[in-house]
Amino acid sequence: MWDKKGEDISFNWFYKLKERLLKEQQEAEFSGERESTEALAALSDEELVKYASARANKCNSMGNISVGNPDKEKVALVQKALVDAGANITDPAGTFGATTLIATIAAQKQTGVRTDGCVGPETIEALGIKGVTSAGPEGAAPSEGKPEVPIATWYGKIVPSKGSRNLGSVNSIVLHDTLTSLGGMIATFSRPRTYTKKSGEQSTYFTGTHFSIDKSGKVRQHAPLNRGTNHTATSGWNGKSIGIDMVTRAGGVGAGYIGFEPPTPAQLAALYELVNQLTSKIPSINKKVHWIDDGEKNNAGWQLGGKQYSPSDGVVSHGMVQGNRADATLSSYYLKLRADGMSHSEAYKKAVEDEEQARVRYASSGRGSTKMKRLQRVAQGKGRKAARAKRALKGIEAIQTRTA
Repeated sequence: MWDKKGEDISFNWFYKLKERLLKEQQEAEFSGERESTEALAALSDEELVKYASARANKCNSMGNISVGNPDKEKVALVQKALVDAGANITDPAGTFGATTLIATIAAQKQTGVRTDGCVGPETIEALGIKGVTSAGPEGAAPSEGKPEVPIATWYGKIVPSKGSRNLGSVNSIVLHDTLTSLGGMIATFSRPRTYTKKSGEQSTYFTGTHFSIDKSGKVRQHAPLNRGTNHTATSGWNGKSIGIDMVTRAGGVGAGYIGFEPPTPAQLAALYELVNQLTSKIPSINKKVHWIDDGEKNNAGWQLGGKQYSPSDGVVSHGMVQGNRADATLSSYYLKLRADGMSHSEAYKKAVEDEEQARVRYASSGRGSTKMKRLQRVAQGKGRKAARAKRALKGIEAIQTRTA
């Protein structure tokens, strides 16, 4: 009953391509434009499956439902509605897999809904599904091409937390360093993580962020502001904060990690503008930039450890929130200098110089000298780790030479 042409929707070709398509959906980064409803109507069934698979992460990031959606209860309700209407689904209950996708597209065809394999409000209404809500219609802003601050472009590719939030509850911005490329960050955030609840039940979630800034200073928005993202493991912060990731391919972050590479001037200039636009858009965000200099205790503010720092809001590095590393310390220091009245060039120069001095102090300390010896041993080997160790040693030696 699903196909208007009377063809069997199970398609022999589909089962042959099933595993490959799902693998491609998980690994590939689909960067093409969203097809119009008219363009989708002209695609073959196989092309529709490929299109829907490629854009499943974007559909899920909008709060809708498609392949790989971690909300098993919602997926099970969608599957029940499809089966009740005559579909043959062999995916496990609660798993939006290959047969659920093809049944969804077939149902969308029959009911005249946009055939993108994304279960949003129109599809939910057409199937009469009870107990399932969606964050917005298929392709609705801001998830399709409409960023929420002027400096950003929409990029998506991140699965936000379940449920929406009132922007009035957002009072913080948390800064991060990716330690990888943009593609590496997306790949990491695209892998589902599971944990066991106290009841013994397995639950799945995704890590993520709201914005990223690459070395050229380009700002990308990955998730709507009215949805949280799992960008920190510290309780309570994901719901009340916006995550910003500085894309830095570094061996480590902060003075405690000798292989650190600072963000570029363009990145930090873009960060300053992005933070200003966010605090203007969301007045509940505390504009205070946190920086704690405890002198020798934390190497003049560059090495954070333990749980001694507990800001409740404001603009803060992930290192200070997490209390166990120096993640995004330079970015927060730069913003603090700008807040104190320095120009961009002055703040960037001072931030880089002060971080270098802190790194030299660390390398000369007991713990730092032990790490230097370990890096020297690793550098004698081969492969990526050896290259990274050599780069770290070369960097610290260059700083020592300049500051001698």
